[in-house]
Parts: sequence; structure tokens; C-alpha cells
Amino acid sequence: MATGRPVGRWRRFGVGWTTAVGRAMVAAVGAGALAEAIVFGVYLVGRRTASKVAVAKSGGILFFWFHHVGAVFTSAGGPAGVKAKAAASPVGASVTVALAPMLGTALVALLLYRGGRDVASAGGGGGAERAAHGAKIAVPYALVCLAAAFGTRLTAVKLLPATSVLGVAGRAVSVHPSFVAAVLWPLALGVIFGAVGGFGSADTRRVPRPSPPRDRPSPATVTGESNAEPTRRSTVPSFVHALVVGGGWMLVLALVLSVAGLLVLAAVQPHATASYFRGAFRRGPARGGVLVGLNVLALPNMAIWVAAAAMGACVRLSLGTVSGCVVSYSGFPRGTGVLRLFGLGASKGSPHPFISSRPSVPYLLFLLVPLAAAMLGGMRAARGGPFSTRLATGKAGGAAGVGFALWSLLALWVSEVVLTVAEAVGRSASSAGVVTLSLGPSVMTGALLALGWGVLGGALGGFVRGPPREIRG
Repeated sequence: MATGRPVGRWRRFGVGWTTAVGRAMVAAVGAGALAEAIVFGVYLVGRRTASKVAVAKSGGILFFWFHHVGAVFTSAGGPAGVKAKAAASPVGASVTVALAPMLGTALVALLLYRGGRDVASAGGGGGAERAAHGAKIAVPYALVCLAAAFGTRLTAVKLLPATSVLGVAGRAVSVHPSFVAAVLWPLALGVIFGAVGGFGSADTRRVPRPSPPRDRPSPATVTGESNAEPTRRSTVPSFVHALVVGGGWMLVLALVLSVAGLLVLAAVQPHATASYFRGAFRRGPARGGVLVGLNVLALPNMAIWVAAAAMGACVRLSLGTVSGCVVSYSGFPRGTGVLRLFGLGASKGSPHPFISSRPSVPYLLFLLVPLAAAMLGGMRAARGGPFSTRLATGKAGGAAGVGFALWSLLALWVSEVVLTVAEAVGRSASSAGVVTLSLGPSVMTGALLALGWGVLGGALGGFVRGPPREIRG
């Protein structure tokens, strides 16, 4: 009899795998359809020199970029269009570009979240058990992505002349996703968002007290006392709910407020905004629409960078061991046109594209972004559980701040752009040189700052919000 309960749990854990496979396929097809629509849109407004098969495989590269999976450009030293063998070439170059247009990443996260909810609904159980059920979607999703990676390979690609600085222009270049990353990143995203979806499918905030049988009076009725607490309330799952959901709300609010700040900057600098749209639509409305759409695809990246800088972090441009701060409260690069809105570009006559200057006073208003996001997220977390005192709601807001730091850690990591150049001279791997170029906020510093802003602001917001009236009374 002692083994009956664990066996039952294992049997329940075996439930829902069919649903997990189906929802994983839906997530992969949905994200893949967006990627293919984008690349074919670019193809239709361009010169249409590539074959449709090559365009479709390019959509596969974009699909993996949604997951921050690096695209590996490999050259064997031969001229473009010529099939060269690596063994016959004394020089081989490899360039790995890892980035994530985060609007596509958000779609992947949403599909995995909803898939995790469906799998957890089929499995049932409490909050933790449902989270485990929801995480099942990660396994078939990673396998589907691995299979797609082997089918996504471009050969004899002719790159732009600008890539000559990387040593790969004018050579026979093949492109494929990093096979290791093609498994690990989808697996990690599936576990995180599938588990969150499964956890969110259960009402973990209240645990009903078992009611007595109808033919047997309750102790309160026998003694003549009133039963003031008809339900037994569990605050521990409520704090977990505040951490996951409240922290997620903090991140979403921080991104929305960052985008709003950028729009305000665009409104107060109409000449820069006008120059951007003139440049985008210079070659016609079709190409302009595609260009603007591609920029919108990366708008969440820009928002998380602005949010990180607003919290006090530094957006860095690093080349090997040398790095410089691009955007921060202590330094702000001068630029012209629309690039100045985002802190990039060089002023006219500037000898260097990143000459720091002190940000003007209006930019300090971005301090309101993390403060408002943390307080509003703390208020949202305070109303998500049976908290009967302001101290409890303040603690729930602080728990949401911890979740904000964890969600920010993931978002900052995904938003980073990393370019790795590896060139092997001869056939000896020991003579290979590797250079890494990265652009993005400092991940750990940004997460620690998010922890500080989130805990303090969230606790303040939760304390101000207080318990709901029905619980307070």
C-alpha cells in the first residue's frame, strides 16, 4: 500500500504526452510561418535572384534566430559559387551570428505558454504538478527544432561586399544553424514557458476547506459560533504566483513604458523621425513597409535595452576584451537623424562614432520607467492572493520583484547580439583565432539592478495597494 501513491503520480506524469507533441508542432508551425512570411515579403520586394527553396531555408534561419540560435557562416576559401573542400584549403573561416528579433521570440513564448496550459489541463494536479506537465512540451519541441536544423542549410551563398571585413566575402559560404544551440535554446524556452503556462492553469491562490457532510452539523453550528473563515487560504502558492505573474507584469510594463518613452522622443524630434521615414520609403512603399516591419520585429530588443539603461545598467559594445559603454546615464553618444533617438550614430565631423556626452535632463525622466513598472507590478501581485494585511501585500510585491529580476535575466540574455569570428590557419585547430563582438546590456548587472528596483518598488506598490476590501473587512 505504501507504493500506491508514487505509482499513481508516475502514471499521471505519463498523461499528456500526445497533447505535448501536438502543441509543440503547433508552436513550431506558427513561429515558422511568421519567419517564412517575413523572408518571402523581403524576397517579393527585392530582385528575386534567389530560388524559392533558398528563400524558404532563409526563413528557417530566421526561425532559429527567434530562439537566439546562432547562424554559422562557414567558408572554405574557394570563390563563391564553387564547391570547395575544406581539406584542400589552407584557410577556413567561420562566423557565428547569434541574435533574436524578440517580437518573434514573444510569439514563440506565447505559443509554448498556451501549449503548456493545454498539456497541464490534460494532466491535472496542483500548481507544481501542473508546471511539470506543462514543461513536457519542451522535449518534442526541441526534437522538432533539431530535425528542422538539419534541413536548414544553404550552400554557395554569395554574401554582401561589406562582409569582407570578416574574411568571408567572395568565398563559397555555407549557412546553417548551430546544431547544439538548436536543441538547447528551444528546450530551455519550452521548459520555462511551458512550466509557467502549466502553473498558470491552476488556481493556486486558494485551497478550499473540505465542507462537512450535509447530515452532520459543523462544529461552529454545534457551539453556536460563526464560521468567519469558510476557506483555508494558502499564502505560499500565492507568493509563487506573485513571483511568476507579478514579475512578468513588471517586465511587460517596463517594455511598454520604454517604447512609450521612445515614441515621446520621436515626437519631440520630428526632423529625426521624418528623416527615418524618408530613408525607409526612398525606394518605394513596398520596400519601405518591409523595412519598417523588420524594425518593428526588433522593437522589443530596443525596449529591453532602454529599460536596462533606465534602471542604471550600461549598454555595451564589446570587441574581445575591449568594451565601451554606448548608452548609460553617465555617457550618451551623439548621433544624427533617427539614430540619435536610440543613442547610436555619429555627429557630423565626429572622428569617432561613439563620442560620449552627458545626457540632457529630459532623458533622466526614464528613471520613471523602472519605478512605475515595479510599483504597478507590485499592485498587480497584491491582488493575486488571499493577503489580509498591508504587510502581506508588500511581501507579495517584493516577491514579484524577484520574479522581475529572473524574467529580466532571460530577456537581457536573449536580446544580446553576439558575433563570433573564428579563423583556422592551416589544418591545426590550435592555430585558430577567435574574436567575439557583442552588443547589449550587461546581463548580470541588469538583472541585479532589476532585483533592486523590483523588490523595493514592488514592495511599495503592494503596500500601497493593500488587501482587497472583501478580505480586509
